[in-house]
Amino acid sequence: MIQLYDRNFRKIAVLENAYEIQEEQTINSVNYLEFTLPDADPKNELCKPFHFVRYKDGDLYRIMAPERTLTETGDYLYKAEHVFAMLIDDLLEHDHVIGGVGIFTEDVIRDVLSRQLTPNWRLGECDFRFQFEYGWTDESLLAALHSIPNRFVDPYIWTFDTHVHPFVLNLKRLDMDKHPEMYIRAGKNALQVKHDVDATTVVTRLYPRGDGEGINTLTIESANGGVPFIQSPPEIVAKYGIVSRPWRDKRYTNPQSLLEAGRAMLHELQTPFAQYEVDFAVLGEDDFHTPAIGKVVEVVGFKKTVITKIVWNHDEVPKSSLSIANKPKDIAGALSDLANRQRIEATYAQGATQIYADSIVDNAGPTQQQQIDLRFFIPREMKIINAVNLRVRVSSFRAYSQATAGGGIATPTSGPSTASTTGGGGNIATTSGSSNVSTTVGGGGTTENTGTSGINVDWGSAWTLASGGHSHEFRMVTAHGHAVTFPPHSHGMSHTHTVTPQSHTHGMAHTHTLTLPSHTHQINPVIAHFGNAQSYTLFVNGQQRGVFSTTDNEIDLVPHLLAASGTIQRGQWHTISVRPNDIARVEMSYYVQGFIRSEGSRRV
Repeated sequence: MIQLYDRNFRKIAVLENAYEIQEEQTINSVNYLEFTLPDADPKNELCKPFHFVRYKDGDLYRIMAPERTLTETGDYLYKAEHVFAMLIDDLLEHDHVIGGVGIFTEDVIRDVLSRQLTPNWRLGECDFRFQFEYGWTDESLLAALHSIPNRFVDPYIWTFDTHVHPFVLNLKRLDMDKHPEMYIRAGKNALQVKHDVDATTVVTRLYPRGDGEGINTLTIESANGGVPFIQSPPEIVAKYGIVSRPWRDKRYTNPQSLLEAGRAMLHELQTPFAQYEVDFAVLGEDDFHTPAIGKVVEVVGFKKTVITKIVWNHDEVPKSSLSIANKPKDIAGALSDLANRQRIEATYAQGATQIYADSIVDNAGPTQQQQIDLRFFIPREMKIINAVNLRVRVSSFRAYSQATAGGGIATPTSGPSTASTTGGGGNIATTSGSSNVSTTVGGGGTTENTGTSGINVDWGSAWTLASGGHSHEFRMVTAHGHAVTFPPHSHGMSHTHTVTPQSHTHGMAHTHTLTLPSHTHQINPVIAHFGNAQSYTLFVNGQQRGVFSTTDNEIDLVPHLLAASGTIQRGQWHTISVRPNDIARVEMSYYVQGFIRSEGSRRV
């Protein structure tokens, strides 16, 4: 009896007419349920794509439209996939990296499940606590979950509880050594047993390869003591010899993670894959006798192993088949393609070897202020650097100019002038000398004066007339007259002049008008050379890295660019500087070769 549910997990019908019910269960894979309904059954209209079905009390399955087929008898055949496959509908967009120290397996699983657009699944139990680092690019959640335990050496199994929502996902450890939970015996519950051993898949020496291409392909040497391969224990090698195979998985970008995954792969490949196909009949409902995926079973007369696949035919008389193997999964096919399992498509970030270069030419000198600098950038996406080379050539300093002679043309100027002159302040000028003043009086004549009576004169007084360096005395009487005769004579006068000029300026306003006639100057194209540099000093990121006694050579910059960690720093600029021992012309050119992955936060 099959129960039918809508997309909201509400029960809407019971498909009591379903027949040819077959359930296929495979360990660590997507399981399927097939059933047939008569064409006339009205419940065909309810079996829509993405509705859910469950056989009896088993797991829940989702109907897929492409598998609805009209049979020859006119009936409808439906194929449904386990709801675990719902995780293929959600995507880890672009690059997604998680894991490493302090982040355990259960943390990685929860992170992946947190990316569901609709939270249909949650993590229940996880028996592993590894700290592996994982990276995916545009990967479905289902593919990401399947890849998480792929690198485990211990066998594992995914188990489910689909009777609750959100559904519960468990990652359990398989104990291959425990006591058998079921026995298969010929003549009792084993109808037929087929035994197949495939020794062609045995590998005892594995060469893991990760991301990259050509010489840039990631290998394990740096994490494996310089050895490019891993090898089986001596007892396995003694049994099968050295069987070498390469194994490549581009998901790995870290050598340590690649090494761990390679060890898990070699552990599975170093013994032949042995499988039994058993047709059996279920004798009762006892769990001890009912097979289940992951149960340890013993095929009496053959070997104890684990059930890896069951095909149930739910008929009136149950008749089914199961596959048991010495390994929980057949990973031999991983040598050609590890990730293509049950509609799981893995896409990886690809890259390519890139070469880019640049150069600079300029005059330089022997001081820090005169050095020539060349800067270049190494992006974070450059996973591997193959080479960083620098070419330096030093020659004589160059000048590209020479003085030219004037034409000897004279040009007159005219117009009013304006000038300003400032005199000294406080200067004293003194002049001296004798001055002769000649005065001729009467030319020797006589001067008379007649007094008038009635004038009172004080005879006790006299009048003196001073003249030059002499004087004349006169006495006055009442009525008198006198005569004075002056002979021709001269008077001399000695004197000086003192002149003190004040601070002052003299201004003169003027202008000039200059008219130049049309003319040309002849240029003499001469390159002048100077200096005789014979060596130079190299600086890398400001640190002196050596003195080179040459004028033309090529330098491997990788040893000079290494940081303390032993790697070249990505995501930053690097500066190369050259100082010649004399003024010189310096030519610098570099090229970088490396492997760049095509990853980033946007595309324009």
